[in-house]
Amino acid sequence: MEGNNRPRRAEIKKRMKHLILPVILLTLSPLSWGENVWYCQEDQKADISIDEAVGVYRTTSYLPERFTFKHEPDKFRLAVKGRTWGGDHLYYLECGICYLSQPFVHARSSDVNFKLVGDRFFMSKTTNESVSMASGTCAKF
Repeated sequence: MEGNNRPRRAEIKKRMKHLILPVILLTLSPLSWGENVWYCQEDQKADISIDEAVGVYRTTSYLPERFTFKHEPDKFRLAVKGRTWGGDHLYYLECGICYLSQPFVHARSSDVNFKLVGDRFFMSKTTNESVSMASGTCAKF
């Protein structure tokens, strides 16, 4: 009876090896950024943009998103990563004030304004056609 279980155990071990590596990589990938990584969760998000069908500007609420940012003090900027921040590409915000020990942050790009005071953030984005805003919380890990 035990002889019948050996091939099954070997097969299970082989499959587990294939599953363990992706789990480890996904778990440790944020750590590859180092110690200045912050994880943020929006709790409110809205947009004012034109409704093309009727030519009127409308306010639209969206489901909150998650994103991460890393402080790059040598370049005096934040590197932001998230689905709405450029997807797989980093989005950079220049630090006006980046005192992450407080934390107190004011960083911006040509169209984004990001403020973090304590664990609370506020973000606004303006384009030629719309304005977006979000608020939420961030925590350092």
